Amino acid sequence: MIIVIPMSILLFLIFAHEILHIHFHRWLENIRDWCISRQLWWGHRVPAWYVTLEDDELKELGAYTNHWVVAHNEKDAEVEANRIFPGKKFQLAQDPDVLDTWFSSGLFPLSGLGWPEDTQDLKML
Repeated sequence: MIIVIPMSILLFLIFAHEILHIHFHRWLENIRDWCISRQLWWGHRVPAWYVTLEDDELKELGAYTNHWVVAHNEKDAEVEANRIFPGKKFQLAQDPDVLDTWFSSGLFPLSGLGWPEDTQDLKML
């Protein structure tokens, strides 16, 4: 069986391949960091807590890069902070940002209905 492909289609495929090749390499050469969190009011909170020690000179969130702990919940974060800073008095503050994911964006309609609370609006879904 012989398949005949017009020359115009062959030229198009060769040209399209070259253009895509150029764009792909330009994209790889221009990779930049992407912030994975945003200041939104819905979504999954970043599971990181900032530890402010009683004797810290700077008290603002994030002032010291080595004062962050990551945990599933605040109780676990407190355990981790006690392990890292034994015998010191501290306060915990969860990172106010949420993870910037498409899934988190999908939570917006639910948040408008009162989620995560068990509201009447949610029960009507």
